[in-house]
Amino acid sequence: MKNEALRNFFLKRLQSLFATFFLVGILSLFQLSASAQQKTITGTVTGDDKASIPGASIVVKGTTIGTVTDFNGKFTLVIPTTAKALIVSFVGLAPQEVPIGNGNVYNVMLTENKIKIDEVVVVGYGAQKKESVVGSIAQLSNEKLKQTGNVTDLRQALEGQIPGVVALTTSGEPGGILTGESATNIFIRGQNTWNGGQPLVLVDGVERSMNNIDVNEVASMSVLKDASATAVFGVKGANGVILITTKRGTEGKTTLNFSYNSTASMLSKQPEKLDSYAAMMAKNEIIEREGVLNQPSWGAYVPYDIVQRYRLPQTAEYAQIYPNVDWQDAMFKKMGFAHRLTLNA
Repeated sequence: MKNEALRNFFLKRLQSLFATFFLVGILSLFQLSASAQQKTITGTVTGDDKASIPGASIVVKGTTIGTVTDFNGKFTLVIPTTAKALIVSFVGLAPQEVPIGNGNVYNVMLTENKIKIDEVVVVGYGAQKKESVVGSIAQLSNEKLKQTGNVTDLRQALEGQIPGVVALTTSGEPGGILTGESATNIFIRGQNTWNGGQPLVLVDGVERSMNNIDVNEVASMSVLKDASATAVFGVKGANGVILITTKRGTEGKTTLNFSYNSTASMLSKQPEKLDSYAAMMAKNEIIEREGVLNQPSWGAYVPYDIVQRYRLPQTAEYAQIYPNVDWQDAMFKKMGFAHRLTLNA
């Protein structure tokens, strides 16, 4: 009996030890499996100026697993092996999605967040988002300005582009833009005064004329129309303000843009006119009808045989002495061409 009891005691002890080793083994396998499903990654977040960015956020895409960079822009993060990408972001910089590969070190460079031109509006003291602007401000991009065609004067590019803005061209004389005497006037919400009423023009914050600004140089244009928008400019902005922002270079490869425009223009309508012979006959008729009341007018009367010498067709000698020239035909071509070549770097 004593041997039987001793044997049963040892069997129970062996069963207890086996169960303990079995549980420890199972737990070890779970720990190995869990560690095999995770990995640790490190890296550095910098800006486009190579300076480190402290406080940048690093989050595994589609999860809440994340961390922030330390004072030196470095981070350490334990992520699942199934993670596909990291989302790196910082206030004022464009967020970046970084694919996760087999490596453990990820260095990320964040660039400046560039806002589209139609998302902001240039005002007198900087730039604001469209939805926060309460004044009457209209904005034009370079593409919109070019829709007017081959214009030599930037003022003419505003025709029909902005509600409340009228660009009135009173002459078709060529070369006016070269001499600084533009025949185009801009009126914002009508002509307010009799002494010109032209708006204040600021190019990149500096007051100057629009005469020598090429349409291709303009990145955007803001037109401030009401008192709440122009108040910051004082009395100079009483007739409205035009803010022009020119294009800026960007870091990277040099890009060359070449454009060539050719425009043909012609007179749409010409007034009817009298030639020399018809004009003299009409003048003589007037003198004959008023001769009784105005005797001195007979001094300007041209004898009929002299008037006949102006009549077309003329002989060669009469054409020189008694000219009858169609000055519109002599001075104007049937069609005029304007050529414009632009090269930007």
